[in-house]
Amino acid sequence: MQTKTSQTKAQKAVKQPKQEITPSIKHNVAVNDSSPIIDLDPMAGIQSSNSVTTGTIQIATGVAFDADIADTTDTDIKTIKVVLGGAGLNEANDKLVLDAELALNADIAKVTGKTIGTVSGLEYSYTHASKTLIINKTSGAFNPADVAKV
Repeated sequence: MQTKTSQTKAQKAVKQPKQEITPSIKHNVAVNDSSPIIDLDPMAGIQSSNSVTTGTIQIATGVAFDADIADTTDTDIKTIKVVLGGAGLNEANDKLVLDAELALNADIAKVTGKTIGTVSGLEYSYTHASKTLIINKTSGAFNPADVAKV
């Protein structure tokens, strides 16, 4: 009889799995997927768009289309997008000056290793159909003060 009792205890031990306590870790991740807002004008509040109206005399000497941009506090800006337009835009004759004069009547394939407004490590491209200039930081993000310099 002792043998049966021993077997029963052994069988019970096999049938009842050993319960282990495993530690658990909880980790929350917050993702910011909103675009940064850059203040394009020194007026109170945030102006997310800006326009410059100018004449032929000013254009002949050059016009900074956004000289009053405020320094941003965002540190994760990788791309600056500029869309050109307006009734006075003359794509055949107007030029955009970055590191060199760029014609606006044709696409400009991506060029790299450029310096614009003292900011180096940039690349840019221009799409004629949408009149869109894209300026990227080739490594990392723009320093907040560099956004205004570009």
